Amino acid sequence: MTVAEYLKPRLFDPLDIEAPFWETNSIGECIGGTGCYLKLRDLAKICRCYGNGGKYSGKQIIPEWWTKEATKIQHPFKNGKGYGYLFWIDNGSFSMTGMFGQVITYFPQYDAVTAVMNCGIDEGSNERLIHTVLTKAFEEASTDEYDAELNKYLKNRVVKPIANKGKIIVPENKKYYLTSFSDAIAKFMFPQSLIPRSVSSSFAKRCKTNLNELSFSLTEDVFTVKWREEEDIVTINCGLDGEPRITDCEIKGYPYKIWAYAYSEEGKINAVVKPVNTLATQYFTFEFKDDAVKVQVK
Repeated sequence: MTVAEYLKPRLFDPLDIEAPFWETNSIGECIGGTGCYLKLRDLAKICRCYGNGGKYSGKQIIPEWWTKEATKIQHPFKNGKGYGYLFWIDNGSFSMTGMFGQVITYFPQYDAVTAVMNCGIDEGSNERLIHTVLTKAFEEASTDEYDAELNKYLKNRVVKPIANKGKIIVPENKKYYLTSFSDAIAKFMFPQSLIPRSVSSSFAKRCKTNLNELSFSLTEDVFTVKWREEEDIVTINCGLDGEPRITDCEIKGYPYKIWAYAYSEEGKINAVVKPVNTLATQYFTFEFKDDAVKVQVK
């Protein structure tokens, strides 16, 4: 059985976690170290279980002796910090951490778990924020002034409609192919896709060639991009009315749920694309001219 199948009755079901999709390598083996599609609350439950000595809802799920060994310092650093077995220890608290700022931490002194996902180059910024700011919420009551600032911040985080500046014209039912120069450059770096994958360091199955056969379509409020990625035909929908659209697609047998919106500006179409089950976001500019389309990726 696969690792995910093995863990289902032993870990996922007892913690009320929906059995996750887990990426495999080219011969179908579970990678183990990455690629497990868990929700943030699922990760928090696992960390909480370790904090409870392996118990969840009164039942022993993980052996208590292992939770104690894994979350104590096995390799010391300095200033009360060190590494356990897959856990980072910081003066009694212990953390599960991932690439680009994913941090799930248990604080025994507060009997509390903080769980954060991020996509930042400075991975340590999340940990500093958690230890210096979030823990204050466990120590003292909030103030009216702080609550006002927090509400203002949250209000500004709401997705705002972006006005389309200019008419959008998209050639319908026309297929576009990479130029030989673009194809060669992309292969020299890494295969290009419209789906951001910040997992080039992963051992998962990835396409070895670039995307191709792009086509576009348009309705009043949705901009649709379709392309071929090796044997897969992939479609994503981008909201044009300020509301993102969610599209389910599959590449190399891996499911992606794509959150995307688009808007026009100076004769170009800008699209923001984010798979909600990975970390990164990509920004595209599509510029249609004569029989060609220029695609820029950031």
